[in-house]
Amino acid sequence: VVFTSRALARLTREATRGGNAKALCLLAEVYQNGREGALLPPDPNRAFALYTQAASLDDATAMSCLADCYMSGIGTGQDMLQAIQLFRRAAQQDEPNAVYNLGLCYLKGIGVREPDSNKAYSLFQRAAKLGQPLAKRLIERLKAKRGK
Repeated sequence: VVFTSRALARLTREATRGGNAKALCLLAEVYQNGREGALLPPDPNRAFALYTQAASLDDATAMSCLADCYMSGIGTGQDMLQAIQLFRRAAQQDEPNAVYNLGLCYLKGIGVREPDSNKAYSLFQRAAKLGQPLAKRLIERLKAKRGK
C-alpha cells in the first residue's frame, strides 16, 4: 500500500476521531517504520502518540507496542518500569508478544527486582500456547540449559 502524506494525514484524523485502536496501531506502525514507497520517513514521535492513544482504549496489542517504545526509547525516553507495567496489562489480556516480552524481562532481570528464570519459563510456556513463535524456541533452549 502506498500512502501519500495527505492520505496518511486523513487516515490518522479518521482513526483518531473514530477511536479505532486497530487502525491507530496500523498507522503507528507506518509512522514508526516509515514507508519507502511513499517516501515517508519514520516519525517515532508520531508513532508513540498513536500507540499511546490506542493503548488508552485498552487495546492489548497497542499496550504491547507502547511498552516496546518505552523499552527501546522510541518516540519517548526509555522507561523500563512503564514498559513492564504495560507488558503486564497486555499480558492480562493474553497478548502473546506482551507475555513473551514480560518473560524476557524476568529472564534478564530488566525492570524487575531480580531475574527469575522460573517465572520467565512459565511466561514463555504461556506465550507459546498463545501462538508466539519465538517462545517455543526459547523454551527448548532453556530446557537444554536446565538439562531436561
